[in-house]
Amino acid sequence: MRSSLMLIILLVGLTLTLMTFLGRLWWGFELATHFKAQYVILFLILTIAMIVRRQWFVVGITGICTIIPLLAILPVYLSPHINSGEPGSEAIKILFSNVRVKNNHHHQLLDLISKEAPDVIVLVEINNAWLQSLKSLDPIYPNRQIAKGRYYERIVLYSRLPMTTTSEKYFGKYHVPTLIATLDIKNHPLV
Repeated sequence: MRSSLMLIILLVGLTLTLMTFLGRLWWGFELATHFKAQYVILFLILTIAMIVRRQWFVVGITGICTIIPLLAILPVYLSPHINSGEPGSEAIKILFSNVRVKNNHHHQLLDLISKEAPDVIVLVEINNAWLQSLKSLDPIYPNRQIAKGRYYERIVLYSRLPMTTTSEKYFGKYHVPTLIATLDIKNHPLV
C-alpha cells in the first residue's frame, strides 16, 4: 500500500513539474509554477523515503525532480538582500487588490486605503459600480489610469505620484488587459 501511495505522489509530482515548463501553452499549466518550493519539499521527502527503501532508480528520478524546482527558487534565497535604498532615497507604499467584480463591499476597501495611505493603488476586476464607489479617491490620488478589458477584467491605477507615461496591452482571445505606467519619484522613473 505504501509503495502505491508513493508512486501516485511521484506521478502527480512529475506531472506538476512537467506542467511548469508548459505554461506558455495554456494558462492552466502556468498555475503549476506557483508551487516550486512545495515541489522541492515533496520531492526531498520522496528522495529520502526512496533512499531508506534503497530504490536507487527512483532516488535518481526524485533527486532530479528536487533539483529542477530548487534551481528556480534558489536565486530568490541566495541573492544578496536588497537594501532599502541609497541614503536619502524615497520609499513608496503600494496597495494591490483583486476586488472581485461581484464583491460589493466597497467600504472595506476604502477603509483599508484610508488606514494604509498607500502612494500607489492597483486594483483589478473593477466594474462601473466599483469606479463609482471609488470616486472619493480622485482628490487624494490625482493620477489615474484605467485599462479596460473586453469583459470585467479592468485594471485601475491610482497614484499620488506623477505618471510620465502609460500604455495598455491586451493578451489572448479574452483581451486580458495589462497596464504599464512609469511613475516619477523625484526625477527617478519607476515602471
